[in-house]
Amino acid sequence: MTHSTHPVLFYSARVLAVSWALFWTWFGFGSGIAEGLTPGGVVIHTAVPGLFFALLVVVAWRWKTTGGILLVLAGLFVFVVYPILFHRLPSLTIFLTLLTMAVPPLVAGILLLMDGRSSKPRPA
Repeated sequence: MTHSTHPVLFYSARVLAVSWALFWTWFGFGSGIAEGLTPGGVVIHTAVPGLFFALLVVVAWRWKTTGGILLVLAGLFVFVVYPILFHRLPSLTIFLTLLTMAVPPLVAGILLLMDGRSSKPRPA
């Protein structure tokens, strides 16, 4: 097991990743209710992407290097795919969505990877 030599990196990444997952879980739940979906529809609307993001955070919490890689990949995926899928939306909407959906996991993943590179093995 390793411990962080830069707790600010480690805890900043955790706070950012958890905040990101909670925001999108709440957003999916709230928008599902606002759209008048059935309870099952609200659950699906909440689970995609919120609970998927929460799963990434759980992985990052337990295995920071693996989680960091997955968070970076998720952020890059959103950066590439979202504008392609939703190109008809106004540019500002796409920009703001990328700021809230792609940037946080990218930054959190990079912070975890930076911390993972600087971690030392814990003495026995």
